[in-house]
Amino acid sequence: MHRIAAICDGINEALGRAVRWLALGMVLMMTANVAMRYLFSTGSPWQQEAVRFMHAGLFLLGAGYAFRHDCHVRVDILYQKMSGRGKAWVNLLGVCFLLWPFAAALVWFSWDYVLSAWAIYEGSPEYHGMPGVFLLKTCIWLCSATLAIQGLAVVCRSLMSIRSAHD
Repeated sequence: MHRIAAICDGINEALGRAVRWLALGMVLMMTANVAMRYLFSTGSPWQQEAVRFMHAGLFLLGAGYAFRHDCHVRVDILYQKMSGRGKAWVNLLGVCFLLWPFAAALVWFSWDYVLSAWAIYEGSPEYHGMPGVFLLKTCIWLCSATLAIQGLAVVCRSLMSIRSAHD
């Protein structure tokens, strides 16, 4: 189980480290866009959409990374006072009954949305907008996958913690 958890962590760690550069890209692109608009009275829908693409990519592809580093929203009123074994049970049940069903529902409800985008290789409706909207929509599924994978790591660690508490 240690190995499975480590592999899951490695996947999300690598992806998170890669997509975190999108934050810098967003700042630079938005700065350039504002400068062009106010200094030269010009701009491009492509630039604005690029910022939106990077923003969506950062959040969708970085969700598993944030979960791995415990940066997600958690109601800690009771959890912080629990024992290690109690926390392991909460994490195990939370993944099984909340995270994994959410990840599955995310794919289920976005299925037609993503496939229809791929069917026409959807691009931006804006003149000179970004191509590849279908790829951006696919990130919804990747978000679900990274969360589910990190959930597997949490389940493995929780089971190991619960077992060690019994020994």
